[in-house]
Amino acid sequence: MASWMVHLRVAQALCTPFTNTPQETTAYYVGAVGPDCGVYISENVFDPPTQVTHWAPDGYKRNCGATAFRAAYLDGKTLSPKARAFYAAYYIHLLTDRAWVRDIVEPVRATVGTGFGTPEDIALTLEQKKDWYGLDMEFLAEHPGFEPLQVLAGAGNFANEYLPYYGPDTLAAQMKNIVEYYRTGTVPLGHTYRYLTKQGMDAFIARNVCEIRPFLLGL
Repeated sequence: MASWMVHLRVAQALCTPFTNTPQETTAYYVGAVGPDCGVYISENVFDPPTQVTHWAPDGYKRNCGATAFRAAYLDGKTLSPKARAFYAAYYIHLLTDRAWVRDIVEPVRATVGTGFGTPEDIALTLEQKKDWYGLDMEFLAEHPGFEPLQVLAGAGNFANEYLPYYGPDTLAAQMKNIVEYYRTGTVPLGHTYRYLTKQGMDAFIARNVCEIRPFLLGL
């Protein structure tokens, strides 16, 4: 639900225990956008669906099953450092999406009066995303050497050895899509940020990092 750049910025702020080698670093940043590797069908429709990729039984990302994912892939598991980095970042993504819906999406939805999944709500989300990705492009213009994006650009044919619901090449293909999106995008000139400002996005990231950090203890 949050933009790819938001997920990468959050991941970067929490990366220290998981990026001790170049291999771990690549796995970590791939994992940071790992839940968003379903093939796009239409707005809010992916294959595999959100229920699978985000562990959200009802398809609503406020209800991402971060705890269930952690139990399945992290807690009590004997993992290579690379696998640990991938799963930790995936877990961070799920926690971030829950907070993004709570703090960024739902307040706007409540003000406008739309219900989740309705045509009006889908249209509203598309309008909100103009702000989100516009802010992403502004951030990237200010930080052209942003390390996580450079890492994804160098991920190459990153094989999926981690999740049964993705194909062997799914992760690598989506990393290429994400890098291409940001490298070919431009700052939207004259755009009015109606739903989210730079200050609001920066504040969310800082707050979310503080909320998530305690959940990473012991991983």
